[in-house]
Amino acid sequence: MKDQRADALAQILVQYSTKVQKGDVCVIQGQSTAEPLVQAVYEEVLRAGGLPILQISTEGAAAAFYELADEQQLEWIPPTAQWAAENADVRIAIMADANSRELSQA
Repeated sequence: MKDQRADALAQILVQYSTKVQKGDVCVIQGQSTAEPLVQAVYEEVLRAGGLPILQISTEGAAAAFYELADEQQLEWIPPTAQWAAENADVRIAIMADANSRELSQA
């Protein structure tokens, strides 16, 4: 069963806050813990005629990156991230960390 709160918030984000229009490239960033809202935003962007791109991360990915990455990895910009930054008309970032202290030791 879908969460109506997620649907309502998705409508606000897409129709009011960002005003996604037909043909807009819309990058949707979020964590797997926010899956219901990410899915609702994705669907609302499609309804608005936008072109959604999902960028999903998992719980613990950021902490692992900052703990394990070497200098080259820290400085590297993924081509997909660079393309999105240069070409996206809209960016919606959904922050929903399950562990708010995850990066406290990074």
